[in-house]
Amino acid sequence: MVWFHGPFPLKTFFWVRGAIYILLMINPSLGGGGILLYLKRKTQITWTKLWGLVLFRFGLGMWGMCLVLIPATLAMHHYGLAEKARINMGIWWGLLIFGFAWMVEAWIFWHHKRRFGLSKLVAPNPESEFWTAFRLATRRRWFLTWAMIVPPFLLWLVGWYLLALAFEVRIPFFEYMVISPLVMLIIDLPIAFGGFGTATLAWVTFFGDYGSAENIAALTLFLPFARSICRALIGLVSLKPALQDINSLTLAPGAENEQP
Repeated sequence: MVWFHGPFPLKTFFWVRGAIYILLMINPSLGGGGILLYLKRKTQITWTKLWGLVLFRFGLGMWGMCLVLIPATLAMHHYGLAEKARINMGIWWGLLIFGFAWMVEAWIFWHHKRRFGLSKLVAPNPESEFWTAFRLATRRRWFLTWAMIVPPFLLWLVGWYLLALAFEVRIPFFEYMVISPLVMLIIDLPIAFGGFGTATLAWVTFFGDYGSAENIAALTLFLPFARSICRALIGLVSLKPALQDINSLTLAPGAENEQP
């Protein structure tokens, strides 16, 4: 927001972000929607520009993950783990190569003004408000955005891996690092409360060979339970200061007439 739109009160957002963990505890889609609506109201940014910022952040996160997953997938092949993985490696490599190639092409498109490829197709008007972040971001900001997204996500995956070891679910590390982002995506599908059910489905489907059914069941019940408890505690602590800020937005003149 500060880079591409204007001043932004990080202190109040800190509490609102904490309170929204209550929605995340129920459903990640509700939490994400709550954050976007708050940002829209707080900064008076247009939806077009806001969705462009979301795409910029998401795209760089996926690009950064490709840089991690490509060597991890090569290591899987080297150690003979690819044959055991319950994914189609041809499709997987296709996605990785496409993601990496698209981000290289996007870098050339926005930083070297070479208008070609997929970026030219999806951004026929680079001056549009939607592409503000891509157009204004410096090289340093591209790398900083990657650094703010990927390392914390990798630490999160490693934390889950160590917890799996504690439950005697022993997955080869490189296979886990390649498959686990897909597993986390399934866990957070908006079809279950807090990941209960989807966690068991994902772990049994992809890692069922590396632990007993009882151990995997115990792990996949503990994970969403512990995450829900942590989110509930953070949300409750943050709720009072967050509601004060949210109420001020609700009572602002003209806010009731704004359509999301």
